[in-house]
Amino acid sequence: MASYRVAHSSLVRAALAGTASLVLLLALPGGPAFARIGVTSATDGDPLGKPPSANERVLRIGIDVQANELVTTAANDRAHLVFLDGTSITVGPNARLTLDKFVYDPATQKGELALTATKGVFRIVGGKISKTNAITVTTPSSTIGVRGGISHLAVESIETRAAFVFGIRLSITAGGQTKTIFRPGFQSTTHFGGLPGTPVVIPHGVLAGDLSALEGTSRGNSGGNADQRAQASGFSALNSGQGPGLGFTPPQPIPPGVTNAATNSVSGANTQVQPGDSTQKAASQMPAATTTLNGYAAGLIVNNNGESSQTRLPVPGNPTDMSIATGPSTGQPNSNVRGTLIIRQYNAVNTLELGGTPTSAAFVDNKNFVMVTTDDPSRKSTVQVGSQTFNTTNSSALVTAGAPPPGCTCDYLTWGLWATEITYGPGFRNGQSDSVPIAPFVAGTLTTAMQMPQTGSATYNGTMLGVARTGSSSPYLATGTYNSTWGFASRTGTFNASFDGTNYSGSAAAVAGSGGTTFAGSFSGGGRNGTLSGAFFSAPSDAAKYQAGAFAIKGSESSYKAAGVFAGQR
Repeated sequence: MASYRVAHSSLVRAALAGTASLVLLLALPGGPAFARIGVTSATDGDPLGKPPSANERVLRIGIDVQANELVTTAANDRAHLVFLDGTSITVGPNARLTLDKFVYDPATQKGELALTATKGVFRIVGGKISKTNAITVTTPSSTIGVRGGISHLAVESIETRAAFVFGIRLSITAGGQTKTIFRPGFQSTTHFGGLPGTPVVIPHGVLAGDLSALEGTSRGNSGGNADQRAQASGFSALNSGQGPGLGFTPPQPIPPGVTNAATNSVSGANTQVQPGDSTQKAASQMPAATTTLNGYAAGLIVNNNGESSQTRLPVPGNPTDMSIATGPSTGQPNSNVRGTLIIRQYNAVNTLELGGTPTSAAFVDNKNFVMVTTDDPSRKSTVQVGSQTFNTTNSSALVTAGAPPPGCTCDYLTWGLWATEITYGPGFRNGQSDSVPIAPFVAGTLTTAMQMPQTGSATYNGTMLGVARTGSSSPYLATGTYNSTWGFASRTGTFNASFDGTNYSGSAAAVAGSGGTTFAGSFSGGGRNGTLSGAFFSAPSDAAKYQAGAFAIKGSESSYKAAGVFAGQR
């Protein structure tokens, strides 16, 4: 689960943002041999880079990497490289990687990236290029195609193991045959001279072993291990197919045909969740290890019964509709972490139960965990219709993003993505199903009525993240800004936002009986109307540090709908 723990360095920001003219120049075929295609954002030890027309040098943080550069590491070296389109690669020890080709047009956000991995362990997080064109990695035994998301490669001279952690798909070609993995949590091994191996569930502990190799000794150039620092830079998760990368960039369409959300995000309730695919946040910036997080999870509800254009908005609910109980200690991959999500629809209330067992949850700390539908028979997912409650089956997944998107430091809030497909049984829509494609959540420690300020006012600034859809088009993740001025004495406030290219304004007021800790309101703009539901969340130094909540928007034009979460800090 990717982390955004520290502020981006100016060097990395400059390398990634770049000017359009510079990136276009680098993209031109036959461009200069010293063309910059990315930057070294974190290192451990003394990884080496050999540009095609220059001397070999140590890749320190901020050093550019160039087209056709050869990157090598020794036993105690690691490096994290970030390319101009947001793609990132963590290079493990005893590795050899050649940056064969990089072509990228920022105007269309399309391009081509080709690499040759001769040996070593690598973690690839796809950027903008991988959204429309596979990143190509040539190894001694196969050719790998990475489309979005996160993949791990373990390369030796006699075999290549390719693991699909998250994203769109991973293809393996060898001996004239291609096998494609669509389900996260699967891998394929190809032996030199042979055909691609049949995809199998990633064995328990394999990803943890990869991460151990990538994380290193924590003696690098910027504190913490290479993968931790690289994740902390924020750019390794950009467009990763999970976490903030999906939502904190210009809106990208969710791939056509993605209706089974959980199949395309986590391989399912009975698949062993691999521990360790996370990075830790400084303990001083995290909530206590043993805690209950509450918050909001919101996304569009898609009908899967031959009515693909029928998309419903959720009813913004309460902060206790999302409850996550985390484990007693950090660093234990399968500590207790369990969650309950309540989805409120106009005619029903769905309760999803996740995690709580070693096969349905992996826990590192309160910023880094993953859960899928629980296999605990005592915790059944249900749907409530009126006064009746019926059991349901579902394939659900929730994965943290490590830290917030740009616009809200929000150190003591936990962000991430979730998805579900719910199948109903006897008593209510028997045999039919709904899905929530990948959608955001935000959670934290709720402010109590005793803690709420009674005088004065505060301005909260932050971020909106959600999923939007127009008519029968593919849903896409969209972002925006959030601003609210709140009067603690009057328990009322203003709402101003810019989401998915439209400006909104409105008002909110405390919910009666809440002691001022929760609020609700409405807003409008651009011919669209929206509703919101939110609450105050605390930090150790400020009991009302944050506002966070859920929103839903409906437009008259072309049946526009959007739903998501927001958060701001004062």
